[in-house]
Amino acid sequence: MTLDGIEGRRWPNSSRLRARYIITLVAVAAGVAQGFGRFSYAVMLPDMTRTYLHSYALAGSVGLANVGSYLVGTAVVSFLATRVKSKTLVVWGLALSTSGMTLNFLSHDVYLTMLSMAICGLGGSFIWVPTPGIAARSVELRYSGLAMGLAGAGIGVLISISAELARALHSLGGQLVWRLQWAIQAGFGFVVLVLVIALLPKETGKPDVERGSGRDLMQVPGWKSVTLAYTAYGLSYALFFTFFVAEIEHSSHISASRASIDFGIIGFVSIFGGIVAGRLSDLFGRTLIMAGGFFLMVLSAILVLMGGSLEAMAAAILFGVPMSGVANSVASFIGDDVPARSFSAVFGLVTLSFGVAQALATQLGGSLASLLGGFTVDFVISGLAAVAGVGLALSAGYYRNLSRSSILETSSNNAW
Repeated sequence: MTLDGIEGRRWPNSSRLRARYIITLVAVAAGVAQGFGRFSYAVMLPDMTRTYLHSYALAGSVGLANVGSYLVGTAVVSFLATRVKSKTLVVWGLALSTSGMTLNFLSHDVYLTMLSMAICGLGGSFIWVPTPGIAARSVELRYSGLAMGLAGAGIGVLISISAELARALHSLGGQLVWRLQWAIQAGFGFVVLVLVIALLPKETGKPDVERGSGRDLMQVPGWKSVTLAYTAYGLSYALFFTFFVAEIEHSSHISASRASIDFGIIGFVSIFGGIVAGRLSDLFGRTLIMAGGFFLMVLSAILVLMGGSLEAMAAAILFGVPMSGVANSVASFIGDDVPARSFSAVFGLVTLSFGVAQALATQLGGSLASLLGGFTVDFVISGLAAVAGVGLALSAGYYRNLSRSSILETSSNNAW
């Protein structure tokens, strides 16, 4: 795969400095769409439920609106990725995310809140699908995993900020706590939108002779296993991340302020998790690092189920690494074997399965919590899905190694 530019195109005046500011811009954009527009809902979930939604089942439905639209958006982006420039997708994503967060601030109707979260979900898909490819194209092939990790680091940064913001605003009480947070996040998103429009370069050069295609996914050895692994990741991570704050407040009797700190720890650690995982996967292989990430997710779920403040903090630290690291490993695994022109379309297709699992997890988790009066079963399912992820990651590595051995054997026979 040629990652220094879409085939037939190159970033003009490619340099380390240029790569750094491109990656910084897309990292912050991804952070706005995902860390603010989508994931900050988890830290506001207890307050929104107490003061506005009054039911975790309904809260799960609101989350489902976000994840469901993310799923629809991923399908749309997979189609648009070979027809629309990546910068345009990012701009659209930021506009949608900022609009959705603004509506969340203003909404006094549950159905409008669902629409707001749906708009945020669309924004998240429009940004996340092309982001790894933009970052990877700005660097040499050997640094592609690291670049993708850096692009995803912005999500962790803004998750941490959203957690601290929630903690700072908590003393205000009532609906003002979460409404003001949505407003602040929307304002920041608007600033980032202006910067991206002004500063993020477009792909330049002549159009591709051959348009990319999502069907190139089938060129990837072990594509079925890695797609299922990403599905398992979506289920495990959605249950854990969405209900982490609510669970440790409910079962471990941790204060809202302390729970926000632990939530922020997940985001903070994820800043480095994706970067470190990306570089390690460049050196030691994508699937080995992917499997290790899933193993940490298993441990995180167990620690939450054990209960206690120290266990909750340890779970947050451990979960932060694979939260960004597994997604980075999946993107890098795919990027190694598909043409650059097809990356966004192919990654979008794989992300569809991830989105389906997320959507199911959000509604299932909220419904189970309302039915059973707690989140224990949610975290059991999260841990079991992560166990499956370990096996699927290793399976993807097996098929990749088998394919490469076959290629080497064929080349050797032809040489004779």
